[in-house]
Amino acid sequence: MAETEQKILLTVITPAYNSERTIGDTLDSVMALGSDRVEHIVIDDGSSDRTAQIVEQHPSKPILIKQENRGMCPSRNRVIPMAKGDWILFLDADDMTAPNTLTLLEQAIETHPEADIHYGDFLACDDDGSNVRPYGSLEDISANPLKALLERNRLGILAALCRTSKIREVNGFDEGMPRSADWDLWIRLAAAGGKFHYLGETIATYRLTEGSASKQFMGMWRALRLIQSNHRALIESTGDRKKIERDHIELLFARDLRYVYGEDEGASWISRRINRTTKVLQLCKKDPNLIPHFMRRTFRKLLHSK
Repeated sequence: MAETEQKILLTVITPAYNSERTIGDTLDSVMALGSDRVEHIVIDDGSSDRTAQIVEQHPSKPILIKQENRGMCPSRNRVIPMAKGDWILFLDADDMTAPNTLTLLEQAIETHPEADIHYGDFLACDDDGSNVRPYGSLEDISANPLKALLERNRLGILAALCRTSKIREVNGFDEGMPRSADWDLWIRLAAAGGKFHYLGETIATYRLTEGSASKQFMGMWRALRLIQSNHRALIESTGDRKKIERDHIELLFARDLRYVYGEDEGASWISRRINRTTKVLQLCKKDPNLIPHFMRRTFRKLLHSK
């Protein structure tokens, strides 16, 4: 009689689109988990480069699914029903999981069997994989995960180990989200009674890649508006809707506007004003709903400068 195969504990799901430059590192990191209890499913989302060939030739022999280009969330949703593991890790094709991820999951299952999402911290590296550094520590939201997640996204998808049955219960990702689909998922999981457990350990590395700053800002802005619209009733239930939504916008501005402005700190005051005013006007032209928020921000700065 053939030896009984070990039950799969963790399914790693990796959508990949033209990822030939980085996917090797992702595959290596999953292979470094060193266990037959891990399956790795890679979805080649219509790549025109060597992504599929690299996956096929990798010694870890991941499961490869090829399809026409559909996007990140549809790709993830396609394979969630195929996952054999009791737990799922969504790991993008430019990120890396830590060698101790599986061990930490096994320990967490023993110590916190009630949890549906075990999440940890993660590092960041430059586009070429160098300059690895901390990317900020997360916090324990187990006492009131829904309130915490309605306030802001507090998890990194590359560092969250999710119970497969719970992901299926909420029907996976909302394919209508242009960005922040993970934040939307966490909110829906919390609203469905999902239990969150903070590992307090670093379990992944996030690769910071180059991108169009203005497109990135507008994508995040539109995603934020969808989050606020889709979860309006939940936000209302906190009794603090206006503050929560205002804080959402302030956080987005504080985090991402500097990338829209570019590296203008060394320029003269008037040059910076011209540059930033021009960029703000361009953003407002794309979405006039931004105008009152920029006006409020400007008035507040004027008041504080007096």
